[in-house]
Amino acid sequence: MVLKRMNLPTGKVGSMIRTAFISIVFSLVFSHPAYADQRIMIRKDIGVTSASQLSGIVSCAVEDSVAVENVSKFFALDGMELSLETVTNEELLSKFAVGRCDMISDELQTLESYRAKMKNPGEYVILPETIIK
Repeated sequence: MVLKRMNLPTGKVGSMIRTAFISIVFSLVFSHPAYADQRIMIRKDIGVTSASQLSGIVSCAVEDSVAVENVSKFFALDGMELSLETVTNEELLSKFAVGRCDMISDELQTLESYRAKMKNPGEYVILPETIIK
C-alpha cells in the first residue's frame, strides 16, 4: 500500500484530522478479521465442559452467516458429528432458550450479551475454547 504525502491543515483542527486519518489507515491495515475469537455457548444442563465433548449435538446458527461455516469446519476438523439448524436472527435466542438446539456460536462479546438477555442467564455456559480466531 502506497500512501502519498498529504498537506493537511495545521493547528488544532489539522491535528485532529491527521489523528483521524492515521487511525483509519491503521484500522484498515491491521484490523482483525470478522468473527475473531468465536466461541460456543451451551445450556448448562447438557453437562458438557469442553468443546471436544460436543459430538452429536444440535447447533443453531444464523442462516448465511460466517458462524455456519466456522462451526461446520470446527466439528469436521475434530471428527465430530454435528446437526446444524439454520435460523433467522430473530429465531436464534428463542429456539436456543426452548431447547431446539444445544449450542450457539458467535464472538465472545456477542455470546455474553446473548446470555445476559436470557431469562435465567446462569443456565448457560460459554465454553473456554476458541473455535476460530
